[in-house]
Parts: sequence; C-alpha cells; structure tokens
Amino acid sequence: MTEHRTIYTFSGFRIDTVNKVLWRDKTIVPLTPKVFDTLILLVQNAPNLVEKTALMEALWPDQFVEESNITFNIKMLRKALGDDAGNPVFIETVPRRGYRFIAAFDQDQAEVSKTRSAVPLIKYRYSLIAISFLILAGIVGIASWTMRPKSAATTPKVFSAGFKTTKLTDTGKVNHAVISPDGKYFAYSNEGGGRHSLWIRQISNGSNTEILPPAEFPFFGLAFSADSEYVFYTRRDSADNFQPNIYRVPIFGGTPTKIVSESQGQISVTSDEHVVFIRYEKGSHNHNSLMIVDGSGHHERVIKTSTAPDVFWAAAISPDQRKVIAAYGHTNNAARNVSLTEIDVATGEQRELTDDRFFQISSLAWLPDQSGFMFTAYKTLGEPARIWTFSYNTKRIENISKDSTEYVKVSVTKATDRVVATTLTADFGIFVGRDPSTSRYLTQARDGFSFAADGRIVYASDASESEDIWIMSEAGTDQKQLTTDPSLDAYPLVSGDGHIYFASNRSGENQIWRMNMDGSDQTRITRSLGGKPRFVTPDGKWLYYSSAIDQSVWKAATDGGGEEKIHPGGFYQAFSPDGSQMAYLRRNKETNKFEIVIVALETQATTKQRAIADGDGLPYYLNWTADGKALTYTLKDQNGDYLLRMHNLSNDESRVVFNLGKEDIMDCRISPGNQSYVFIRGTWNHDAVLLSGLNPAAASSNDRRIRDMN
Repeated sequence: MTEHRTIYTFSGFRIDTVNKVLWRDKTIVPLTPKVFDTLILLVQNAPNLVEKTALMEALWPDQFVEESNITFNIKMLRKALGDDAGNPVFIETVPRRGYRFIAAFDQDQAEVSKTRSAVPLIKYRYSLIAISFLILAGIVGIASWTMRPKSAATTPKVFSAGFKTTKLTDTGKVNHAVISPDGKYFAYSNEGGGRHSLWIRQISNGSNTEILPPAEFPFFGLAFSADSEYVFYTRRDSADNFQPNIYRVPIFGGTPTKIVSESQGQISVTSDEHVVFIRYEKGSHNHNSLMIVDGSGHHERVIKTSTAPDVFWAAAISPDQRKVIAAYGHTNNAARNVSLTEIDVATGEQRELTDDRFFQISSLAWLPDQSGFMFTAYKTLGEPARIWTFSYNTKRIENISKDSTEYVKVSVTKATDRVVATTLTADFGIFVGRDPSTSRYLTQARDGFSFAADGRIVYASDASESEDIWIMSEAGTDQKQLTTDPSLDAYPLVSGDGHIYFASNRSGENQIWRMNMDGSDQTRITRSLGGKPRFVTPDGKWLYYSSAIDQSVWKAATDGGGEEKIHPGGFYQAFSPDGSQMAYLRRNKETNKFEIVIVALETQATTKQRAIADGDGLPYYLNWTADGKALTYTLKDQNGDYLLRMHNLSNDESRVVFNLGKEDIMDCRISPGNQSYVFIRGTWNHDAVLLSGLNPAAASSNDRRIRDMN
C-alpha cells in the first residue's frame, strides 16, 4: 500500500504527522518529541476523552513515570498553542480523568481526522514502541533515562551507567521506604484507616511480611543496620511525646528495642550500630543538635549544636564513621538558605561543602566508597524535589532527575547497584456544598482561597505546573489565571477595596504582593519580612500578616510606608470583619490543650481565651464568620474525619457544622452569605520506586580511578 501524508489543520495550525512538525501559518512551532506525541494522541482520538493512564501507557510503554509528566506535557502544549487552561479552546481538562482535544478541524480535513480518530489508542502505542529508538525524548520520566558517559572525576559511580525504574508501591500511603545494604529487601511504612504499620519486602520474589502491626502513631524515619538484619525506625509512643523515639526491630519481626527518646525523624546507622540523629530541646524551634548514641542507647553525646535560626534538617554518617554530612540552614522566609555541610564526629568542626543553596534538603545517602553522596532537595520553593549528587573530587553538585517527578528521600545499597526513592504527588481540588454527599468539585486548587465582594473565588492552583493565583465564578466557571510567574504564588486574600494580596517567592524570598482583580499592576508590598496576608483594613491602608519565620503578627502600610511587629501571635490568625479583633490558636503550656485566644487590636489586651474540643491532631484554618458572631476551625476526630466546627462567641458553645471527609484539608470557610461551605480537599500521595540496572563492575573501575587521582 502506498504511504500517504496525514495532515490535520485547525485554527491556523497544521500538523504533519509524517514529518512530526507543527506549523502555525508558515512558522514551525518547536515541540519536544514527547509533547508532539501527546498532541497526536489527543488529535487522533478527538473529540473523545483520553484517560491519563492511557496517555502514560502509550507515551512510555513498559515504563513507570509519574502522572506529573503528563501534566507537564499538557502545559507545554497549551503554551505552544496559546491555550488557556481556565477557558480552553484546544485542550480541555477533565478533572482527575484526562484530557480531550475540543477544537474543530478545518472542513477539508474533517474526513481524515474522523478516520484517524477511530484508530484504537493501543495501536498508536505499538507505533510508539516501533519508533521509540528513533525518538529523542524531551521530557521523560526517570524510567527512560540513559546517563551521558562521564569521567570518574565528575560523577559518583552510581550514576555512571543507565538505569531503569520499577514502581514498588502504588497505594499513595508509603511515606517512608529504605533499601537494605545487601539489596535484598526494602522496608516501608504503610497507612490504612488512619493507622500505620511497618512492612518488609523481599525484592527478588515480591514477598511482603508485616514487621509491626497497625498502630495509631505514624513513622518519621527508617534505616537498616549495616548487616541488613535490623530495621531502625522513629515513632512516637504517646501523643504527649515532644519528638519521636528511636527503636530497632529484626527484619522479620520481633519485640522492638527502644534505643533513645526524643529524636527527629531521620536517622543514620553505622556499621557498629551507632545512631546519628537530630534533637530539639523542648520548647525550642530555631536551633537543634546533631547527636550520636550507641546501639544499646548508651554514651549519648552532642556532635554539634546549631546556631539560631539555622538548624540541622537531615544527616548521614560516613561509612568510616569519621564525619557526618548534614543539611544546615533555615526555611523561614522561603528563600534558599539551606546548605550542605560536613561535621567532624570527634571535634564537631563544621565546614560548608559547596556554595550552592537550597530551599530544603530532605535526605542524604553516602556512596559506600565515600567518593560522594546523593541527596534529595528542593532547589526553590515551588519546584519539585529532585535527586542530586555531590562529588568530593570536583566539589560540584549535579541534578540527575530532569523530569517533574518529586523525589523525597533516597537510600542506596552497598554495591551501589540499586536505589530506593520515595515520591510525592499532590491531588487537591476546591469543593463547595451544604453537606458531604452533595459537595461539588470545582477545579484544581491547593494553597488557599478568598472570596471577592461579587462572590467570585480567588484561589491558588498548580494547574499550570507552577503554583499561581486564579479567579473563577462561585459555580467554578470563567476560570482565569492571574499570575504567570514561575515562582510560587499562594495564599490569596481579597481586600474590601478590590485588590488581591498574595504570598510569593519571586523576589528570592517569601514576600507579600498586591494586584488588581484582573491580575494587573502586581506590586511588592513587604520588604524586610514576608509571610502570609491575613487582613486588610476596610480603608485599604494597612495590611496585617503573619511572619513566615515565627508566626508573629506584623502590620504594613499598603503604600510601602513601613512594617512593624504588633503581636507575638499564635498560629492561623484570623481578623474580625470590622478589623477590631484578632483570634488565633495556640497550645496552652500548662494544660497542653489547644485553645482559641482573642485580643483587641487597639489595646492588645486578651478578651477571650477558651479551650477547643478534643481531637486527633492539631486544629487548623481558623476563620471568622461573615457576621462576626462565631469562629470556625477544622479538627480531625477519632474516626479520621475532618470536621468543621463552629465556636459561638456569645455563649462559647462549640458544635460540628460539616463533615469534610477523611482526605486532607488545605483550607475551609463558610461563604459570605452563609449559603455553602467551601473547602480545599485532597491527598498527598507517597509511594516508593526502585532504581536499578546499574553496572557495579564499571562502577568499581571508576572507584579505582578516583582513588588513584586522589
């Protein structure tokens, strides 16, 4: 049969599927191969919905990639086509399901496109397999990486060969996972029904064994012993614990042994079972200590104490037990203030390893030959956490995860041929309703929302990959993106005079900005100290905000005239509609119970102090009702349901007004007319992946060259 060219034309665009080119009039629109393939899949199946799973199977056959890669491809397509996610002309998002191509094809192409759209999606998948060796993928998941050959002088050995990815879990409930030094097992935590258990899997045959049965308290960190015979873990044993404790348990179960009390989550274990951990002193939050203790819980000592406001975030002791690498700094103002440091175990001497700075470093793992280490980190707030490497020979870092997958923690085998990483994806949306059964999903949203005077909702959403401020009608229609900066824009607040205030790190640190309701005239308001906007006075002259550093309350002139601290604050400060009072939540140090505190802004005098209802966890999202007569907040009950409670200020009675369900809540309040409950709800999905297929033999050769050069 004679091969013929297939052309699709629409709205001034022309797709040449043979030469794989997208034209706009007489100009080629540049697209990476995977983005072009995504476009073809949508066009050939138009106007039908293409499920996300079908897209992933077709674009990355026999490989695991995160759903965020599809999101990224769609974002690039919309950018190339000039499309708007809020009011799409070409590509429509069907929330939580997939995408469809909705533009009409030109008349002379209608029959061709109809014929092509009838081709089953699976056939296109096979065509991708056939040509996969000819396509250089632009944006792909970690499963399809093949690392460029690099000399031993620049790259740690674990990344000197290509590798593949296998998904180890798919529940979204695996917060922690580590691989054993011998590479035979991986241990992982699992959450179900609000309870947390510890499991071990034999990698060779997939056999799973429960080590610790489900219990109330979650895990905060896992580590294997050097001989792969024990799992060390951190966990609270009581709600009154300030910090979790460290335990050790045999890999196939048994009675746990308590090693030490009051540690932070992450731990690092030496070959003789000394444990390195981080501890905060009770009542402190802006400094902590790097600690070491032997496997029997004795001979505990401080290696190094941080200097406020800097703290230790993560640490790992070297295989020779002489030094510790640690993430050190603070995340208070959302800037890049965390560095990689090295501490001498014997003397406590600390030095920086590189001038590079990060917003946050989540985990560190030594390469067994000590030629370098790998770590996961957020370079900037708003970007996904990636996998990085540091080479002692070059003193350089390298980002080795180029896709949009968010990698939270990593661990590596002694042979350096396998790595286990945990991943994170967010799935949140804004809902509205009078009761849980009739609540409607409006759109994708996450970090905060606010009501405009005309009933529209201003909200933060990562629908365009980076988090931006959007606006829509109260019915969820007429969505419009207001900010497009690649930084993180979140926590919008609509003022009475018709402006939107929001937090952004576009200047390099978290500050508060203001814009008009149409997104124009974006102006920075705070200069010395940023945070979250809480309230703007009715005359529009003053902004009140909570500090990102210590939750204190500040006042700033909206014309840029100055900023001053007015109250030490608590958390989730809320201002009465008339601006005369401020309420906040705090834990009473004497009773250890949470309470609502109300102060008069003019005098700073406390006018009310009331304990709130008992719940399982912290209270969140304190807000005044529109009439100023009550306060609302969310609290998780013993069944794992998030409840919206209302505290009547006249009689101090508290009652449940709405059951929000079991998914995580990111914001919640009652609409101004008391017509409905509006809330952001969703899940943080945590899973584990195995990076394998490395070449230990080649790696050993690299090791020898490194040692020879040193």
